[in-house]
Amino acid sequence: MWLDRRIRVCQAHKESTREGHAMGYAVRLFRWILFITLIATSSLANADRESGIRALFGWAENEFPSLFSPPGAMLQNYDIWTFSYYPQTDTYAGVNVQGEVWVLGDVFGGLVYVDRLDNLLAQIGYVDNSSGGGCVDIDGPYQGSRMVMHSETFFDGGMSMDVEITVVEVSDTRQVVSSISTGAGFRTTGVGVLDLEVVDDMVYQKAVHRSYSYGRDSVSTFTPSLLLGPLKRYCQGDTWRSPSVTETTVSGGFTTVFQTDVTDSEVVAVRASVTVPAGTYSTVEIKETSVDLISYTWIDIESGHAVKVEGYDPAGALLVRQEATLIQ
Repeated sequence: MWLDRRIRVCQAHKESTREGHAMGYAVRLFRWILFITLIATSSLANADRESGIRALFGWAENEFPSLFSPPGAMLQNYDIWTFSYYPQTDTYAGVNVQGEVWVLGDVFGGLVYVDRLDNLLAQIGYVDNSSGGGCVDIDGPYQGSRMVMHSETFFDGGMSMDVEITVVEVSDTRQVVSSISTGAGFRTTGVGVLDLEVVDDMVYQKAVHRSYSYGRDSVSTFTPSLLLGPLKRYCQGDTWRSPSVTETTVSGGFTTVFQTDVTDSEVVAVRASVTVPAGTYSTVEIKETSVDLISYTWIDIESGHAVKVEGYDPAGALLVRQEATLIQ
């Protein structure tokens, strides 16, 4: 599954970063809300609660874009609040530890109580599957499987493309995929070969070979090997750290060397229900945090493909979103 995951997010972000909205303003507004709200103990487990809040806010973004835009706003935490800020509409949606949902903004006439989180989740048909089991094994993706991802970037003017991925070969130590990328005025094909090794049920990347139809082939090696994550077993709450390693890339006769970022990863939810254009899937949700990128990846348990990926800068600005439109 590693060719499906964070490599695509990191590469999309590697060339550029952007400044997000001012966190101080959000903190001041929510500090004001604290004075009119009682502090209590949450009735939901943290990981399950975050998955439900994400589902509710995603539903609201789709149903009411005039109130909550742009979609995909990053979840943030301050004191008793989990909230998202929508800069285009200058609105907030937040849930406190009592499980109360509030919205804030001029369009609402100020601060407005909506309902309890559990009531709203029931109304939108959300099913909490993450507490159904703490661990799951993911065996895919499987040789011959195919998927199409719609990808959008939101920095440097933005870009949109569709990427068709076919798994040509897959094993614990080697994965080969072919890709067709199409966008406004371009179409490229490519092949990626990932050399891996497994140590104590964790997967490490030794090298990646890339070839493209426009002729710019490259080979990147990692010294020591780069830790990617578990071989197949994911348990809610599991964490791991990928230390910085040396990446050496040879392309077109030129050699570049740089240090990868330290990345902290966490399994946020297991069996989290996620809906994308390709359908609704039971997934493992993984959060990855590095110095300039926070990403969320939802991996379909059945197919092993990443059906949704979102990447944010540290201030919460959405940089990259990818969603599956087809899985076969």
